[in-house]
Amino acid sequence: MIKAKITKNGMINFPAEYRKKLNLQPGDEVGFLETPEGLIVIPVRDILSLTNPQELPIAKEIILEVHAERQQDRNHPEDD
Repeated sequence: MIKAKITKNGMINFPAEYRKKLNLQPGDEVGFLETPEGLIVIPVRDILSLTNPQELPIAKEIILEVHAERQQDRNHPEDD
């Protein structure tokens, strides 16, 4: 198991092995999906590729959540 620590600001360093495997670049976004088994991390750009009919409702839910979060971020930008 690969571990990552959470900072006091709630941030983590995404392990390099997974960044490379998923081709994640600085600025890329990931979604978190809670399941009974734990959290699933999904690169946002890959959500649209979930075309399995059984997974489509999950993909739609995540897309709507991400859209709502982006809209909220646009309406209430935070100071860095």
